[in-house]
Amino acid sequence: MSIYKYIQLYQPTKNQTLAANELITDLPKDILKTFTEYWKGSSKIKGSSLFYHLKGKELEPHQSQALSFLDAYFVNKGKEAWQKFIKDYSLEEKKEFEITYPEFAEISRVTIDEYRLKNLNNSINLLQNVSPLVICHFLAQVLHESGALRFSKELASGQAYEYRKDLGNIYAGDGKKYKGAGGIQLTGRHNYQKFSDWVGDDRVMEGVDYVAKHHFWTSAVWYWNSRNLSKWALKDDIRGVTLRVNGGYNGLADREFYLARAKKVLM
Repeated sequence: MSIYKYIQLYQPTKNQTLAANELITDLPKDILKTFTEYWKGSSKIKGSSLFYHLKGKELEPHQSQALSFLDAYFVNKGKEAWQKFIKDYSLEEKKEFEITYPEFAEISRVTIDEYRLKNLNNSINLLQNVSPLVICHFLAQVLHESGALRFSKELASGQAYEYRKDLGNIYAGDGKKYKGAGGIQLTGRHNYQKFSDWVGDDRVMEGVDYVAKHHFWTSAVWYWNSRNLSKWALKDDIRGVTLRVNGGYNGLADREFYLARAKKVLM
């Protein structure tokens, strides 16, 4: 869950969405750890101001503002809100998974820019029951669905989705506006709205171009989690995962190819 879910609960104004295109990557874990220790009343920092203990950290203005909002939110809501934040944002000590440039290049045979790699590494840690095997299956599906990152949005016009009530497309232009975008082709007004609510970014509803640019990986994670695909990945069942992504087994050999490469590199 995005840290902005909590900020928006406190005071959601347009100018305070705080770099919405960096939803997951804005606050490093060491800063969040200091923040949570402060709220625990740890003896190391008790009695001093939060920002005194963050002195020396290279905080961007929006990061400082994010912490200020959280601090005010917890003052307002109290200990139970803080405990829920710790649980939902998964700040308990756990292993962080990270893919390096060389590893990604070896798996995908393509290069990735710094922005997308950073978002990939933050996004994979939001996968349900994340593990090396789950990450391998996730990468295999996204690399196939996106043509090894060549396509961040559907090539078709989206006209075929016009007035598709099963997709929530009830207004003229919805088909084109909410055609497939992101790593696993988020499609339809209904799914865009669900993803927007999950990630805490209202601008998702601007449509395909915004999601393709800013939420390539996060939209794929939302799709993955919403379909409980880790259940099949943990069984190493690529057919089970593919069926629930594709609706059939199109491109299964290509997905298997990427899965094998990912396992070789990451496991």
